[in-house]
Amino acid sequence: MVAVTIGWLAARLALARLVPFALVRATVFSVAAVVALSVVVFPAYDNETVIESFPTAAVAPTPVAPAPLATTSTAAIRGIDHRASGTAVIYLQPDGRYVVGLEDIDIQPGPDYDLYVVPGENREDTKGGVRLGDLRGNRGTQFYDVSAGVNLEDGPWTVLVWCQTFAVPVAGATPA
Repeated sequence: MVAVTIGWLAARLALARLVPFALVRATVFSVAAVVALSVVVFPAYDNETVIESFPTAAVAPTPVAPAPLATTSTAAIRGIDHRASGTAVIYLQPDGRYVVGLEDIDIQPGPDYDLYVVPGENREDTKGGVRLGDLRGNRGTQFYDVSAGVNLEDGPWTVLVWCQTFAVPVAGATPA
């Protein structure tokens, strides 16, 4: 962004000296602004649908069937100053690890969304939270592995969609 800003200002100064007509300069910069917005900004606001299957760990064949996957908790996703719907589900895998599922979500599109689990109920900040990764799409069903050592049964946890660009919460749920 800094390089684009410097380039923009340099081009403005150069055109001001080379092109004496203000209308021509305004037209050139208007076209450049529309091109820049259509390439850099507008794609961040397109809907992206991602539908994933639940991740299964490879299990060595044993004479005993593996334990079924347990759903530990679920909650409806609510928008935080944004439109959002769907369900957040926390799954406990047989090996003790957790997976956070965002199921049938429809979240207002925006730039650079990340997914966190944050200790506490109905949290709207990432303080003390664990980043699970970039949100892969704003619609559909997605699953995110939780880092080993994070115990989501220790009190309430908020599943939080966070916009890195504007440092604001987008959507959240506190599965219980």
